[in-house]
Amino acid sequence: MSEGKASFNSSLLGELEGKESIEFTIDATLSNGKPYKKTFKVSILSVLGIKKALGAITYNSSVEDTLAFETTTNSATVNSVTLDWKKNKAGTYAKTSPRGGALEVEGDEIRFVNVDNTTYGYGLKIKDTLYYRFIATNGALKDTLIVTLPVNSQVIEAYKTTSVYSDILKNKLNLNTNTHYADSDVDGKGEIVFKDATSGFEKEGTTAIDFVKVGSLSSEEDHVNTSDKFYKEKDLLAIMRVYDAGTKTTSVDNPIKDDLYVYKITRDSKTTYGLIKIGDIETVTVNSNTSTILNIEFGEGEIK
Repeated sequence: MSEGKASFNSSLLGELEGKESIEFTIDATLSNGKPYKKTFKVSILSVLGIKKALGAITYNSSVEDTLAFETTTNSATVNSVTLDWKKNKAGTYAKTSPRGGALEVEGDEIRFVNVDNTTYGYGLKIKDTLYYRFIATNGALKDTLIVTLPVNSQVIEAYKTTSVYSDILKNKLNLNTNTHYADSDVDGKGEIVFKDATSGFEKEGTTAIDFVKVGSLSSEEDHVNTSDKFYKEKDLLAIMRVYDAGTKTTSVDNPIKDDLYVYKITRDSKTTYGLIKIGDIETVTVNSNTSTILNIEFGEGEIK
């Protein structure tokens, strides 16, 4: 220490993980012979940082997501950056090379697209969590960065609540816009229409839609293997599987409360999958005219 400045070799501090603070105490004798003592902290900044964050991995999506890291130092040289992975918290870390070779020391990126249980050999499923542990080294020193990536399905954003009416002034429904139309509408705006014969509904006109009633889900993945979980999760990939495996029909006949129906509809060359839950079925009489109201909750989305 001289002229109010002090220096030290960080290797004396041993292994540092970054974002720590180390407390120092200086004991000195001033030029006038008096003792001087001062305590201060030095913050250790992480060498590794995230350049492009990724909050989660979307399962089976053709839309590419990227996780990118970078290294930053004041003067030291990073010799290498290695990567470990594990599946779920209870897993054990192992070396991985998703880039097919060594990671670039200055920074690199890892791409996730069409992720399934074969991707990078990780055996990932929906509801798993992928842990990445980046390790930057300089001789005996190292810095570590852990990234946590939940594996999510493609999902319906939210359900809408509406009704299908027997009243001919509003017996047609557009599922895309949640708008009702009269029976006299001839512009094809309605996509489904109330079916008087069975107090249900059916496709309207030339609408490219059909339905599959949801039955037993016991063979489905754990997070969607009951009706309650299937509805709650809004999992579009599970909805597509049930639709593909089921018997298609263009009408829903004699529905009862809590029945679930999945559907596929094509609009302007885009295919969308959806889920309908049957609610209360009401009979209303006004001036001796009786009508039926079929309450439903529904949602849909495009698989990408």
